[in-house]
Amino acid sequence: MMAFDDIMRELKASKFRPIYLLMGEEPYYIDVISSYIEKHALNDCDRDFNQTIFYGKDAKVRDIIHEADQYPMMAERRLVILREAQELNTAASAGGDRDHFQDFAHYAEHIQPSTILVICYKYGKVDGRSKLIKAIEKADGVVFDSPKLWDNQVPSWITSYVTSQGLSIDQSASELLAEFIGTKLTNVVSAIEKLKLVCEGEQKRNITVDLVTKHVGASNEYNTLELRSALFNRNVPKVNRIVKAFAGNDKQYPVQMVISVLFGSFQKLFAYHYLPDKRTQAAAQAMGEKPFVIQTTYEVGARNYSARKCLEIIDILRDYDMKSKGYQWPSISSGDALREMIFRIMN
Repeated sequence: MMAFDDIMRELKASKFRPIYLLMGEEPYYIDVISSYIEKHALNDCDRDFNQTIFYGKDAKVRDIIHEADQYPMMAERRLVILREAQELNTAASAGGDRDHFQDFAHYAEHIQPSTILVICYKYGKVDGRSKLIKAIEKADGVVFDSPKLWDNQVPSWITSYVTSQGLSIDQSASELLAEFIGTKLTNVVSAIEKLKLVCEGEQKRNITVDLVTKHVGASNEYNTLELRSALFNRNVPKVNRIVKAFAGNDKQYPVQMVISVLFGSFQKLFAYHYLPDKRTQAAAQAMGEKPFVIQTTYEVGARNYSARKCLEIIDILRDYDMKSKGYQWPSISSGDALREMIFRIMN
């Protein structure tokens, strides 16, 4: 299987393969590759007669193969794109073509060299042992797997992407953006593009926490990242201010969300206590975090919370997680339950 950077390097050098199978849980890379091919594989004047786009829900594999088998008309090549190939499966009950997907293997074995066939299979993957995968690779095609990023990988990805756009971003801002947006890179990129426009308008080159909070997150004074920081620093006045803000807006800050963030944070802090090498670089590598995060978060937290206290806090969070899901929920408001939980954590 080819890596994203290698594929894009080839495409930018105008090297196009006869068949691409783009699959995986993260649609962003699939869209980038297929969009680039669509934009650059044909000249504008050749598209009307030599480009065909199918959608899985409405397509038949035999029709796609028939189209790919055709010779180009007064052009160097043809382009056939199958978008949402995974919809072939969901359309099966309505006469869809699920059972014929592997017929693409027969096409790959008898490839039409003047055609570029692009199959976009999102939110899943084709069995790597299948005849189709082997046939595509034998035909000098491309098989690409686009894995979904883990939560702790997104801030680094954001920093890298922002840098590629000629801007910089504070570490805390990239973490906050990841917290606001989640792991879906299409949404992350959309938010960064919005911030890029803001920076251009304000003639700035750096994305800060204030910019992220103002233009991406809801217009809030506090966020769960700041609550974690205040707790790890045992900054009682700030903890109280944040909890007061959260308790007054339980729609924006449901207690379940706060529990989830804190649970993950104290789990990591507990793991940090038992690292055999706590030097910043070694700890960062072991925990999959940036050295900056180790220094400003986990080194600080470890000074204020022992491993035993972390276990105690994890039990407290489990208790309130069960209660928030309906198990013996106390006869108090969500805001008061949040205050009670934070009090128990800090005492």
